[in-house]
Amino acid sequence: MSEEVPVLGDVMQFKNIHHSLQSIFSVLSKEEFTGLPEFKDLTVIFRDVKAHTQKRTPHNSTSRKPFIVVEGLDGSGKTTVTRIVAEKMRANCLSTPPNSLLHLRKKFDQFGPCKRRAFYALGNYAAALEVEDTCKRKPVVMDRFWHSTAAYGIAEELDRHNGLAALPPPGNALYNWPWDLIKPDCVFLLTVSEETRNKRLGHRDIAITEEEKKLTDNSSFRALLLEAYKRMDNPPLTMIDANQELEAVVNDIVKHLSDCSLLPVNEESS
Repeated sequence: MSEEVPVLGDVMQFKNIHHSLQSIFSVLSKEEFTGLPEFKDLTVIFRDVKAHTQKRTPHNSTSRKPFIVVEGLDGSGKTTVTRIVAEKMRANCLSTPPNSLLHLRKKFDQFGPCKRRAFYALGNYAAALEVEDTCKRKPVVMDRFWHSTAAYGIAEELDRHNGLAALPPPGNALYNWPWDLIKPDCVFLLTVSEETRNKRLGHRDIAITEEEKKLTDNSSFRALLLEAYKRMDNPPLTMIDANQELEAVVNDIVKHLSDCSLLPVNEESS
């Protein structure tokens, strides 16, 4: 892990996009937050998870198993695809926020952007601790990670102002991967038509969240979100057409993993 913190320049105008753990805790340590019981719970749980994982054998990044991330809008089939790909790789299937923080999600979703994004950002680091520990023994396939947190934060910020025209160009430091967060070996973005996405959401037997409602009702927000995803690099996102049947989507991902030598040999011919 590098000890140098990169200079972000004009990225600082996007205050809810965090590129380091230090940046997140600079928010969580503000007086307006420290008095809230939810923030105390959040930081205590994170430090407990960190202490627990650090008791194990130190992580060796040169020998770890593959770490794969699947991204996509709600209704893209992301969670199902993640699970099936994990089964094919004989990998652990994880998600963000991790289980240790999941009970706090509903509460933080009721807060404004600053508090909400700090929660999801810290959730990435909590999940990363589990990834680092698990990847010593077996691969990990993750349902959402930093790309998703950043893309939603960017879209949320610009949707209130100048929209797509104000989105920084590809290569801007805004899209840089956090210097102190484990980087996936491969990231897939499931793309799907709005008609297909809404049809799939309609079959869910769960309450629609405010974020899902915004995705459906606000086309400019959707456009910002997808374009922010596409402009990210290092690692880039490999686009997968998720309008196809589930088997075809999974096969496209498996082929790409095989081509990149990220699929276990005994699974390539299965």
